[in-house]
Amino acid sequence: MMTLVKSFVIIFLSYFILSETATLAQSVKGQSMRMHSIPLSRKKDTTARSVAKPVIGFVSLQTYENSGNETREAFDLLKSFGEFTTEFLTVRELEKSSKKNSRYSIIWIHKSDTTPFSNLDTNTRLIQSLQKYVHNGGKLLLTLQSVHYLNFLGFEASKLQDSIKSCRDEGYGRRLGIHSFRDHPIFSGLNGGAYICRPVNDTSLKITGLFGDRLPNKGKVVAVDWDYIFLREDSKLVIEYTPGNGKVLAIGGYMNFSIPNSNSSHLERFTLNCFHYLNDQMKRQTEFYWNYTKSEIKSCKPEPDIDQQHITPSPSVEWVVKTSEIDLKHRFATENFWDVAGERILTMGTENGGIEEVWAHPFMAFRVYEAGITFDYK
Repeated sequence: MMTLVKSFVIIFLSYFILSETATLAQSVKGQSMRMHSIPLSRKKDTTARSVAKPVIGFVSLQTYENSGNETREAFDLLKSFGEFTTEFLTVRELEKSSKKNSRYSIIWIHKSDTTPFSNLDTNTRLIQSLQKYVHNGGKLLLTLQSVHYLNFLGFEASKLQDSIKSCRDEGYGRRLGIHSFRDHPIFSGLNGGAYICRPVNDTSLKITGLFGDRLPNKGKVVAVDWDYIFLREDSKLVIEYTPGNGKVLAIGGYMNFSIPNSNSSHLERFTLNCFHYLNDQMKRQTEFYWNYTKSEIKSCKPEPDIDQQHITPSPSVEWVVKTSEIDLKHRFATENFWDVAGERILTMGTENGGIEEVWAHPFMAFRVYEAGITFDYK
């Protein structure tokens, strides 16, 4: 009888010890049985959300295989960024998937050829599909000739114009670009503007925008034409629109991906900035736009401490020039160019022409400066 009782006690104690060990092990893993059990489906959904990439639809009239080199180069660059899920779509495919277009974070239409828009390019189903997509919150990027879609879509009442931009190396290189008013997120890391096209040979490119005194009806001018040191404020090449809940960025020049370009890295950075901006990844950066309203002169309240302050210039001092073995002297002036540079200012001109330009780099302070010398006997 005692042997039977002892056996029962041993079995009971063994069961109790094993149960406690299993519970303790489970507690170490997950602190409780319930906390350690995680539904697999929820875990899978969380992972999917963390790795999801924005989807960008690239639209072309032809398939990738039948498209020209420019179209393929543009799409290949988009894929190379590695930040997006990319899909190459023909116009017909975009029409057929109109009910599913909302899955695209951005739709990019890139048209580089100069042929007129065909009926397929502007058919009613395509236009209505794009209109609905943008009004419902979609983002649309139009580059080069595709900015004409602004008129077909009804986003811009003023007719977009085409122009030919010649680029010739006349001793200062070839630089074609666009520049913002102060700055804009699409120029992040580019100091407010960029020469995104620097051809290795003389060339002529087609640009599209609003020129002269023509202004966008509803859009805002993001950037204007910029070549060498000249800002062409009347050539509005980058315009932004916000129809409905969406956004449209139209860039009518210099986004040529297939021509030899010494500044290809600038073009790539600018292109990526455009996608980041449209995808709302640059919300903290300030947006400036060109303002074409008529300038006004307004009076200010007098400030005696400033307005009545009398500044007496320092008296003139005789300029004593030290002689040097490397002095160059000419009895008569010639057309030879000269410049004199200090720490901050550069003055340049010709021997018989006086001062032509004064620079405080990177800005030209003034030009066509005239100075004279008075003589006591005249």
